[in-house]
Formats: sequence, C-alpha cells, structure tokens
Amino acid sequence: MSRFSELPDLLALPYNLILEQSTPERVVYRYNWKRLYRPKRQDLWFDYRPNGSSPDPLIEQKIRQSIPGEYPNEYYILPNDFFCNQPKYAHIDHWLKHKDIISSYIDCPCRFEPVNELDIALIPQPPLPDIIPLDRNLLANREIIIGHSILTNQPYSVPFDKFSHLLVVGTTGYGKSTFLNVLMQNLLINLKRIDTIYMLDLKGGVELGRYRHLSDKIHLIREYDPIPNLIIELNNLVEHRLNQMFESGQTNWPEGKIFLIIDEYGEIQLQRPSDSAGKKQHDRLLADLIRLAARGRAAGITIIAQTQSPTDAMIGSRVKAQLANKISFKLESNREAQLVFNSTQDLPADVSKLKHGEFVFFDGSSNETVHLQGYMIVDQSILS
Repeated sequence: MSRFSELPDLLALPYNLILEQSTPERVVYRYNWKRLYRPKRQDLWFDYRPNGSSPDPLIEQKIRQSIPGEYPNEYYILPNDFFCNQPKYAHIDHWLKHKDIISSYIDCPCRFEPVNELDIALIPQPPLPDIIPLDRNLLANREIIIGHSILTNQPYSVPFDKFSHLLVVGTTGYGKSTFLNVLMQNLLINLKRIDTIYMLDLKGGVELGRYRHLSDKIHLIREYDPIPNLIIELNNLVEHRLNQMFESGQTNWPEGKIFLIIDEYGEIQLQRPSDSAGKKQHDRLLADLIRLAARGRAAGITIIAQTQSPTDAMIGSRVKAQLANKISFKLESNREAQLVFNSTQDLPADVSKLKHGEFVFFDGSSNETVHLQGYMIVDQSILS
C-alpha cells in the first residue's frame, strides 16, 4: 500500500523519520525544533546562540517554559514562520504547508494526526475507486453535497444557507456536466427552500433539459434573446428585496432562494451581435450580470456559472471576483488555475494533473480549499 520502509529522512523539511514508532500503517516524524530566543519585540525570533555567543540570562529565564534541549541552557521554541501564542500543535500547520512534498514519497493519500508536541503521524488512506456512485442517502435537506474528500475519504458538503455564488471551470470531458447533475439533485432535495431555478443552456439544453418538467419552479432557457430581459428582471427583484430588507432591518433574504445556473458562461459572453443596437444591449447584459453577481447574494439569488476556460474572453474578471465558491477540474496549465484561485501555492493538488472526476474546491464561506472526487450518477432513476 505504501513504501514507508523506504522513506528517507525528509532533509528538505525540519522533520526526521522515527523508525521505532513507525509501522506500515502509521509512519511517525519528529519535528527538529530550532534553538531560538525571544527578544522584546513580539513578532521577531532570532537564533538562540548567534555566532556561538551566550544568551542573555534574563532572556534564558523567560524561555525556560519552552521545551528543554539536549544540552544545559538550551531550549527549543517555535520558529517565526508559524509562531502563535501558546501553540500546542502549531507544527501541524507548518507540516500541512509541505504535505504535497511529503505525499510525493507515498503511494496513496494520507491524513495527518498529532502524536504529541514534537511528533506527527501519517496514516495512509485506501485509494478511492475511479467511480463513486451518488447515494440517495447522501442528499439531505439544508445541505449541498459537493464531492468526496480524497484526504478523509468522507463526503464533503456545505450548509444550504451558506452556499453562495459558484464558479465551475475545467477542460471538456473531466466531469463538469456530471457535477452539474449532482448539484441539481441537491437543489431538488431542497426545492421547498427555493422559489425558482433558471437554467441557461445555449448549447441546446441537452444536459439540463431533463429537469424542466420536474417542477413548475424550474425554467430552461435555450436561446440568447430572452436572457437580457431575464437579468434585468432579476436585478429589479434584487432592488425590491433589498428595500424590503432595509425596512425590516435584515441583512440576508430570509425566504426562498433563486438559482441562476449558466451552463457555459462563455456562450453568453461571446454572443456579441454585429449591429449597433445589439452591441449596446449585449454590453448592458454583461454589466447587468456583474451587478447581479455583486448584489444578488444578499437578496437570495445564487449564480452558478460553468465554463471551460477561466480566461477573460470566456468570463469577465469582475464576474469571477464575485463568485465566492470556486471549483476547478483539470485545466491545461497552472496559469489558468491562477485565474481561478489567484494563487496555486497552497492548493491541495496540481490542477493541471487532476484525474477524471477530481477537482479542487475553494469554499468561500470557510476559506477552505479541498481536493475532492466527484460523484457519478450510476442509478439513472435518481435523475427522475
């Protein structure tokens, strides 16, 4: 299952392998605490014995509550890159920053577990199957199931009330449409809390058309012409709702939500007419979409925009900035991933190397970024 017996000391990281505590099911590393002393400024830390000189006795006295070292008058305290007040297992935060490097030594996903103040254990997780069927029992009221965590091997969901605007990007054929169908199952199970679902699909409505007869709350739009007026109506509704909220002293719309699902946002953005009047109407549509994204969330309107590419040609940067939740399936390069997440430094997986059905999800409500496997609808009866 893993090559723990072949694991070298991670010399690039401040950890050493503790062989006597490790087993094939659990490998333990120990953090090499640096010798430091704490000066008067709270935000600075320096070498405890700079240039071999002896430390100030008063400073030495202050740090005696730290972890004792191997030699007299030597103590171990936290380095400045992850210092926090009275940390118990602060080294775990530092460890998690390097988990991709550590995981490169291992054949399967692992979770991390603290052993004590110095040691941390890696516990391998069994590899997930290529296809994880969507179980009806996972669908729940007041929850939106997003996917299956590759790290914890558990379903990952967000509360329905906290689920806000979502951007979904990814190369064709890697799972965007399947995710959209799973998302629709979540909305259907919560339909009592939804006023209307507008589905905009300018690719002919093949993917979303199956849902249009399930409820009179669901409306499918397959043509470009009705879209500008729809967005104007939704902005007017936002204005009306915000006025009601102002009068009642509320900060969020307390009643039913409205979902606007756009399957391939680029199809709208690229539908620029050639005549002057058509161009003006199209420019106003794009401006109205930005306005709706900026003001709609508080008024109970959630936008779910799906597109193959996150470039400005396919979806404007001002709209992207308003879509708090973000999902990326496989993209051609990390440069495209930066257009989605702003930075790829702390992502739990390399977006350009994701397998079919895998995606990275940024949860805008918790600022958490997770590596997930999408569910597959194997039982087609779920769709009805």
